[in-house]
Formats: sequence, structure tokens, C-alpha cells
Amino acid sequence: MRRAPIILLGLALSGLALGIHDVPVEDIGPPVLTEDQIRARIIEDVSLLGTAEYYCHWNRFRTGVMMAFTDMAIETSKVAETMRESAPGDEIVDVLREFTEAKWDDLGSRIGQMTLTNGIDDSVNWVQFARSAGGQMIQRILADENNWPYMGTFFADQAVAMAQAGQDQVWSRFGVRAGEAIGRGTEAEWLQWGRQVGLQARALTDEPTVDWTLFGTRVADQAMWFAAGLDKTPPDQD
Repeated sequence: MRRAPIILLGLALSGLALGIHDVPVEDIGPPVLTEDQIRARIIEDVSLLGTAEYYCHWNRFRTGVMMAFTDMAIETSKVAETMRESAPGDEIVDVLREFTEAKWDDLGSRIGQMTLTNGIDDSVNWVQFARSAGGQMIQRILADENNWPYMGTFFADQAVAMAQAGQDQVWSRFGVRAGEAIGRGTEAEWLQWGRQVGLQARALTDEPTVDWTLFGTRVADQAMWFAAGLDKTPPDQD
């Protein structure tokens, strides 16, 4: 079983997990490091982030979330069936939501623990996620669309997508740091570049072993090539 050092994951998934919102499209200032220093920093960052990505147990996380939501779908369906016998039709939604509210908060907390256990970015508000999922589930159950296994899979896929989006932000932020070090281009350009590097790293995680230092060296080359291309006028896209 793969095991990541606690310090490594703590740095990669907590210290570097910075959210990105409304980033201005501004030119990045001139470089303050030599090319060798820039390359060394990129290699170090990529090695750290790549190793963290490698130790994410996505399948185990998805399975755990799927089981949790399947169990919750079964329980909520039984509660709804009981309430249908006593609550008026126009009140059952509010009654059911109030009755299950604490359970959604508890489920969200458990999913948050799953992210930490499986080495996954924990920047998502999982209690909020579970509350939203609860609303969706209640609607489906009251519409007699209570296919329990389907709902478990449906919400597990949402959870994985949300968690991966959080890690995409980490990689995007890495791209901005690389651009700032090189001193060329805009934040928007380097945000996209960083996310693409993250996708490269994620594609490698199925390999039995990965030389992340070598990967970082290749990414450093890519960064220099990308920066050189920013000096050229792009072709018309009409």
C-alpha cells in the first residue's frame, strides 16, 4: 500500500492549497531569480505536488462516499415512507429536511475525514456539500426516483469532481508562482498552464513508480518553452 509522509502531505495539501477567485489578468513583473534558481524551484514544487497527487487514494475515497450516500438514501427513503402516512403532502418536504438536517451535517463531517485519510485536498466545505446533496436526494425520493445504488454513485461522482477541482486550484497556483519567477506573461496564462501540469501529473498516478524529480525537470523545460512562446503574437482565432 502506498504511504505518504505526513509532513509531505501536510505541506502539499494544506500549506499550498490556496483558493483562487477573481484573479485579475495582469502582466507579471520582471524575474528576480536566475534561470537555474527558477528551474530548481519548479522542480522542487512539482516533485512535492506530484508525490502528493500520487498518494491520493481516489478509488477508496469514491467507494467510501458511495457507500455512505447509499446508506443515507436507504434510511431517508424509509423515513419518507413513514412520514407520508402522517404528514400532509405539501409539508412533507420541510418536515423531512428538518428531520434529516443533523444527519447531513454528520455525513459531511465524515466525508471531510475521508479526504484526510485518503490524502486528498480538503479545501471543500463538505458539510455544505452534504446539505446540498441532501436536498437533491429528498427531491428524488419524494418523486419516487429512489434508486439507492444510483444515488450513491451519483453523489460519489460529485464528491470526486469537487475534490479534484480543489487540487486543480493547487496546481493552478503553482503555475502562477512559476510565471512570477520567470517574469513573463499574465496570471491567467500561468493559471491555465499550471492546471495542465496537474493533469499531466494525475495521469502518471496509475504507474507503479514515478520519478517525480525527473518529471519536475521536464516541467521546468516546459515552463521555459511556454514562457518563450508568450513573446510571440498568437494567431487569429476567428
